[in-house]
Amino acid sequence: MTSANRYTYTAYGLRFESAIPLPELRPAAPGEPDVTIGYGEVPQSLPLPSASGVAWQSGPGQMLLSVVDVARYLVVENREIRVQPLPGSTAADVRAFLFGSVLGAVLHAQRMLVLHASVLHTERGAVLFMGRSGAGKSTLLAAFLQRGYRMLADDKAGITLNADGVPQALPGLPFIRLAADAVAALQYPVHDSHRRRGLDKYVIPVEQFHTTPLVVRGAYSLNAHNGTDIRLERLHTLDRFQALNRDVYRRRFMHHAEQRRAHFRILGAVSNHASVARVLRPGHPYVIDQLRECIEEDLAR
Repeated sequence: MTSANRYTYTAYGLRFESAIPLPELRPAAPGEPDVTIGYGEVPQSLPLPSASGVAWQSGPGQMLLSVVDVARYLVVENREIRVQPLPGSTAADVRAFLFGSVLGAVLHAQRMLVLHASVLHTERGAVLFMGRSGAGKSTLLAAFLQRGYRMLADDKAGITLNADGVPQALPGLPFIRLAADAVAALQYPVHDSHRRRGLDKYVIPVEQFHTTPLVVRGAYSLNAHNGTDIRLERLHTLDRFQALNRDVYRRRFMHHAEQRRAHFRILGAVSNHASVARVLRPGHPYVIDQLRECIEEDLAR
C-alpha cells in the first residue's frame, strides 16, 4: 500500500515504510513503522568508527555498509535505512543487497536471533536448514517446495521468543535465491525472476509462503564430506547449542551487550526446545533428492 509515494511492507514481524518500491516484499497496512527506508546521502566512511570490516563500519547509533559499484547503506538508530545507489547500479541490485547484509544488521539490532538458515513449514512447526554459504540450504528448501511444502524464510532465519518463552521463527522474505546449477538440477521454474549481478543466482518469487510465526521444532546443520553416503547424527544439548551458534548470520554485526544477551537467551531456548541434527552429505555430486528423502523420513519419525 502506498501513501504520498511511500510504501508499507512487512517482513520478520517488522513494518517497513519505504520511499523505495520493494516489489519482492509483502505489502502491509499503514501504521507506525518499525523501520523507514529511503534514498539519501551516505558517507564513504564514519568519522569515528568503533568497529569495522572490509565493507562495513559501525559507530554510535550508526552502521555503514558499502557494496562496490552498487550502493552505500547507512542504518541509523536501528530505525532508518538510508540508501545511496552508485553509478551504473540497477534497482534490482540495490534491493538484493538491501535484503541481504543490510537487513541482517537491522534484525540483529532488533535483538532477534539471526541464523544463516532457510526455514521450512511442517505440520510439527518450523524446521531450519542451517549452514555456511554453499552448504545447500536454499537448494534443499527448493526441493521441499517442489514436494508441496511451504517456506518461512530463505538464507536468514529470524527467531524470537513468544509470550511463553518458546522460540518461534518469523516469516521473512517471500522469495528464494538459487544458483544456476541448482535451478538446472531441480528444473526449478524461474519465470518472473532476475539474476543477481556478480553472482550466478536467481531471485525467485515463492507463492508457497507461510505468513505467521511458527514454533521452532527442529534444525539440520548441513555439512559436506568426502564420502558417498548421507549421515544424520542427532545432537545432545551442548552440541545443539554449539551447532546453532556456529551458523549465526553476520556475527560481526552484533556490537552491543543487549544484542549479545538477547542472542544467547534465544539460542539457549532453541537448543533446549528443538531437535537438532548434524547432516553429512557428499560434497560432489550433490544428491539433493536423496538428501530431501533422508530428512523427510527423519521428520516423519
